Amino acid sequence: MRIALITDGIAPYVLGGMQKHSFYLAKYFSKNKIHVDLVHYNDSNTTLML
Repeated sequence: MRIALITDGIAPYVLGGMQKHSFYLAKYFSKNKIHVDLVHYNDSNTTLML
């Protein structure tokens, strides 16, 4: 199974209740062998090149 998790931030980078909830969702989905594609907002001027 694959899940796309779209959120406005992820803990510990953005602090708040929903961000912490999103972190734990991603963590426990992946521990249960569910592939998680995480999409979240990043408010920085740095571009990450993969």
